[in-house]
Amino acid sequence: MRTPLSSLVAVTALAAVTASAHAAPEPLVGATEVARIAPDGAIADGAIADDGAGLLAYGWSDQATRAEVRVLDLATGQDVRTIDVSALGVRLERVWLLGTGDGQTVFVVARAEDEALRVGALYDASGAELRRFGPADGLAVIERRAGLAGGQLGKKAKKAKKPKPPKKGAKPAPSTARPGFESLVISYKVAPHKSGGDVHTVEAFQPVSGKRVGKARSLHLVDGYDAKLDFRLNHWADDWTAAVGVKGGEWVKKENQRSPDVEARYSLLDGKFTSTAAIRDLYEHAGRYGVLAQFPNHGTFVRVADDLAGLELWRGGTKLAVTLDQPFDQYDLKSVSWTRGSGELVIGLKVDPWNAGAVKRKRQDPEYLDLYRVDDAGKATRVARVLATKKKFVMGSAGGRLWLAERNLGFDGSKSLTLYTIP
Repeated sequence: MRTPLSSLVAVTALAAVTASAHAAPEPLVGATEVARIAPDGAIADGAIADDGAGLLAYGWSDQATRAEVRVLDLATGQDVRTIDVSALGVRLERVWLLGTGDGQTVFVVARAEDEALRVGALYDASGAELRRFGPADGLAVIERRAGLAGGQLGKKAKKAKKPKPPKKGAKPAPSTARPGFESLVISYKVAPHKSGGDVHTVEAFQPVSGKRVGKARSLHLVDGYDAKLDFRLNHWADDWTAAVGVKGGEWVKKENQRSPDVEARYSLLDGKFTSTAAIRDLYEHAGRYGVLAQFPNHGTFVRVADDLAGLELWRGGTKLAVTLDQPFDQYDLKSVSWTRGSGELVIGLKVDPWNAGAVKRKRQDPEYLDLYRVDDAGKATRVARVLATKKKFVMGSAGGRLWLAERNLGFDGSKSLTLYTIP
C-alpha cells in the first residue's frame, strides 16, 4: 500500500521542525575567543595573575616532579617566558607579577612537602630564585605606597626615590612594584600557646632583601578571643594584615558603667585598631558577621541569598542585591563564580539542564555558563554564554580579557586556559 504524497510531505515537515527545535546549541555566544592554552599536565588555576600591563602569568605542573610559571602576552596568547619553580614545589597555589620593565619579578606560593604549610619564592626575569620565604600557614604579597616605614599606614608617605638606571650591559635590578609603591611579602603563622589557645603572628618583609618591615605582631586567641586587646576575631581581611571582629566596650568612669561593644578592625601592620563602629542591631550584626566569616580575605564576593531567590554582591562588608536580566531559577545555585578586573565585576552562573522550566517542557536546556556584567547599582546584564556540558570552570579577568580555566575532574588543576573578550 502506497503512502499518500500529502502524508509524506507532512512527515517531512514535522521532521524538519523537530530537527530545528533540537538543533545543537552554539558553543560560544557573545564572547570572542582570543587564545586557548592546553598544555600537558595541569594548569594551577589558583596561580593565575596579571601585571596590569598586558602580561598574564599562570602556574603549570606535571603533578609529580616539575612545575613552571609561564608568562604570556594577553594580546596574542603566546608565551613570552617560562620560569622553572620545581625546586619550590609542584603544588602551586598563588602567583604575582611584580614591578615593571626588564626587571619585572614573579612571586610564587606553593604547598610545602607536608601539604599543611606554604612556601614562597621571588624570581627575577631570567628565572633565577632571589629569595625564599616560609614555611608558613599563609603567604601573600600586598602593595602600598612607598615610604611608610614600620608599617605605619596612617603616616604621610615620603617621596619615592627615582631608581638609578643600570649601567650599560648590566643586569636590570629586580623590580617589585609600580613607581611610587612598594610590595611587601606577608607571612601568617599559627602556633599553639603554652597556656592554651593559639598565637597568630603576622610579619611583613621586603621581597628582595628579605628584611622584616616593622614589628612582628600577634593575636593570642583562645576560642577566638584575645584577652589583652579585649577583642573577638570574626574573620581575617587583606591577606591577614587586618583582623575584623568585636572589641569590648571601655569603662566610662563618669557614668560608672562600661560602654557597649563595637565592631572593630585591628591592623597587624600598625599594631592598633584603625576603625570602630557601633552595633545598632544585634540581629543584623550577627547575620552580617556570619556571612563575612565564610569569606575571609575577600573584600568583594558574590553569594546566593539566604532565601535562595537571588544573588548578593558584598563589597567592603556591605551587601547589595543583584538583579539579573534573565530568570534566576534556571541556574545551578552551587555554580556561582565571579571575577573583578579593570574596575568591573563579572558573574558566572551555569544553567541547570533540568531546571523547573526544562522539566515543565520535558526537555533539558543546554548547559551554558552564562556571564553577566554587573554595574554599581547591582544590575546584571548577560553578555556572553559558553557551552559547558559536564564541565566546571574557574574564571578570572586580566587586561580587558576574561579567562576561563576548565577544571580537571580527576585531579587538581585545570586542563586548559582560554582567553576571551566580552562585549
